Amino acid sequence: DKDWDKALRLQGWADNPINTNGRAQAKALVPLLADKGLELIVASSLLRARQTAEIVATALHIPVITDSRLVEVGLGTADGMSFAAFREKHGEDYLQRFLRSVADEDMDISAGKGAETKREAQARIMNALSDIAVNKSAHTVGVACHGLLMTLIAGYLNNSVVKFGNGDLLHIAFDTASANSATPWRYIYIYRQ
Repeated sequence: DKDWDKALRLQGWADNPINTNGRAQAKALVPLLADKGLELIVASSLLRARQTAEIVATALHIPVITDSRLVEVGLGTADGMSFAAFREKHGEDYLQRFLRSVADEDMDISAGKGAETKREAQARIMNALSDIAVNKSAHTVGVACHGLLMTLIAGYLNNSVVKFGNGDLLHIAFDTASANSATPWRYIYIYRQ
């Protein structure tokens, strides 16, 4: 959790810290990950993901590195806007269409000038995950990123829409033998806090 969650602000690349509840959510991940054999966590370069990763990594005695390709979907000029301000500027219908666009693969509404499309963000995250899987020396890697990115990953791998919240886990696996195929990833499970 971040204070912006409670304030109902759109969050993309804004670099906000986690709050007390967010730290508790991160600590709650530790027992879930303790027996997974993680050797490394690769985190988004945004503060909230780095803080989450550092809490987990400290407890598991593993290193954290960052990758800027794991940042949340860019919302352009809408980043940091309250839902109320967004609604006032664009209208209720546009706000609802924007919120639904996360769930509708065919709908891609930019939140503001300079915003990233879903397809751009999905390509970015899947390229980053493939690079992490192929190029890192660690066999089992945790990735600390963001809810909308996790939704895009699940949509790509499972061809379904699953919305993720703070502290949720998505377990996926990369099959190195299929690294050059169109589908080297396996969708395993979701854990919700």
